[in-house]
Amino acid sequence: MVGTLDLINALLQGNRLGVQVGAAYFIPTIVVPALLVTHAMIFAMLIRHRR
Repeated sequence: MVGTLDLINALLQGNRLGVQVGAAYFIPTIVVPALLVTHAMIFAMLIRHRR
């Protein structure tokens, strides 16, 4: 839960501040969405496993 909130907070802060990331542009465009999807999949597995 904390990791997901941290990723969302970092995305919002980066957009708000207009951060220029240069060559590291692939991190927020590829890695962060993949991490959010992974978090969602893990949450779904945990919720299904409890039932």
